[in-house]
Amino acid sequence: MLLHPGLALIVLRLPAVTLVETLHRISPAFRRVHEKAMCRHRENRHDWQSSGRQAEFAHGKGLRR
Repeated sequence: MLLHPGLALIVLRLPAVTLVETLHRISPAFRRVHEKAMCRHRENRHDWQSSGRQAEFAHGKGLRR
């Protein structure tokens, strides 16, 4: 029986995610390195998604009652 590709991806990633989460909780040094890498990843992804544009926030006066 073959797994659906999406389910196979989840099953194959599970050992790696478990290892990273375990190390994250046990080792303060790993936690710092991992958090620094994840922050850099989130910032790069945000820059890529926004194409370098500044965020524009509407203050939403129409949402008040």
